[in-house]
Amino acid sequence: MCQRSYQKPNPSTDLYAVCASIYHALTGKVPVTSSARLSSETLIYPRQIEPSIRPQTEQIILKGMKMNIEERFQSAEELINALKGKFISQQLSQARQILKQGNLTEAVTTYQQCLLKEPDNGIAAVELAMLLVYIDDRQAIFAANQAIKINPNDGRGYGVLGLISCRQENWVQALQQLKKAVNLSPEESWIQANYAWSLAKLSRWKEALIVCDRSLKIDSNSAFALGLKSWILANQKHW
Repeated sequence: MCQRSYQKPNPSTDLYAVCASIYHALTGKVPVTSSARLSSETLIYPRQIEPSIRPQTEQIILKGMKMNIEERFQSAEELINALKGKFISQQLSQARQILKQGNLTEAVTTYQQCLLKEPDNGIAAVELAMLLVYIDDRQAIFAANQAIKINPNDGRGYGVLGLISCRQENWVQALQQLKKAVNLSPEESWIQANYAWSLAKLSRWKEALIVCDRSLKIDSNSAFALGLKSWILANQKHW
């Protein structure tokens, strides 16, 4: 009796078709089939047909249409997140890996190279700004403003500007920038802590303590927020 081999369905097969449909919709051309690609026919990059397509969108389409199943999106959620602006390209992944290794200079270069290839990659832009905070304030300010232009809804760009304003003791400006950052990205502990710092420096102690507690609720081990809270309480004479 002949037995059929059962192969578990892989969602990446359906997602290939979805990305092929996006390719068709944006270029007006039907992409070469996967079977034809196996026979050495080449897939024309979307931007070669329609240059107005965003580089990051092209990267998403190409990832979804990789011939190697393991290199494609592995779930609909992953593809949806990428289309919403949370796409982690190979270049961005490489920059993050170098940063984890502690090589800041090389990480900066890799982030910059990533942005040359993907000028609308808001994640790479804001991560570069956050990295440059440790290296050069002027470069960090420039990078943060670029990140805000690409994605004005990511509060981390304003957070970088606010942190630098705190360092420069420009507390009123810092407060404005960090308030905007907190409204856009309330889940970022470091932004909440710096916002509390600017409030405290303007003697708005009660508000500063509330915001500091928010920061610690997100990250209870934040040394900066813990130290800041002690300083605020000392100034309020709450022992």
